Amino acid sequence: MKSQNTCEKMIKLSGGWTSLDRLNMGQRARFAWQVIWRLLTVFLGAVVLAVTTGVDKHAAATLWVGFDGLAFPWRQGALQIWIAFIATVTFIFVLQKGTGNEARFIGVVRQLSTHKRTLLFSWVYLGLFLISITFVQSKLALMLGAFLDDGRLGKVGTYLLVGFIVLFSYLRIWVVVAILTYSIRASYRRLGAQEVSL
Repeated sequence: MKSQNTCEKMIKLSGGWTSLDRLNMGQRARFAWQVIWRLLTVFLGAVVLAVTTGVDKHAAATLWVGFDGLAFPWRQGALQIWIAFIATVTFIFVLQKGTGNEARFIGVVRQLSTHKRTLLFSWVYLGLFLISITFVQSKLALMLGAFLDDGRLGKVGTYLLVGFIVLFSYLRIWVVVAILTYSIRASYRRLGAQEVSL
């Protein structure tokens, strides 16, 4: 749901149009479930594929955090590339719904094919951003933890910790959605220019 709202706001901020604001809470919840079960199917397929190709079971199991990893730094390193891919797929699902279409895998494949060049670059940018911010966030979390360890701040320390987590989760989601939004808009402009030149 948070991802839906962020995508909707970012699309509008970039000057785009979406029909997501016409959805009531019930429709938003149904759409969220449509996206979630499809992503869970992708996660399951990825885990099974990883295990059958010889990847350690514990390492393969981390593929389940593909969506949560967008907002929270569960693991550092290469997992962020997977999370960047899941963020792209999720964004395309939201785009489909925003243009009045149903969230379907065939639509995702079509969009990935149409915007493959742009989405490939945005995937790289997302991966680099997520790897960087996860590293920074982890280091800052250790520093904050050491600062709050003595417990002298009491509840204030708890509020600081919660605020730190929420701040970074919002930052991660907004930057990811911004990269994807402006990448897709640039791709549409380029495709439109190509059609005009033809």
